[in-house]
Amino acid sequence: MDIEVQHANDALIVGIVITLVLIGVISTFYKFYIMQFKSRARYLKMEMKRSYGREYQYWNRKLKRHYVRSIPLIGKFLVRFIK
Repeated sequence: MDIEVQHANDALIVGIVITLVLIGVISTFYKFYIMQFKSRARYLKMEMKRSYGREYQYWNRKLKRHYVRSIPLIGKFLVRFIK
């Protein structure tokens, strides 16, 4: 009986450690990828608001490329087709 309780406690500790590691990995991913993505998109939108004509079209195209590039696996391939 004592051995079964010890195994249950060990499993609980391992589960807690794995959960903490996953939270760390997810928060690091959020910090480095998603925050940079939002910051870049915010910059491009700001440039679009300050421009007009051809320059507006240029920044609009950059924003579209930025969004398409973020699509996993095929984004970098699709960027080539945006004019």
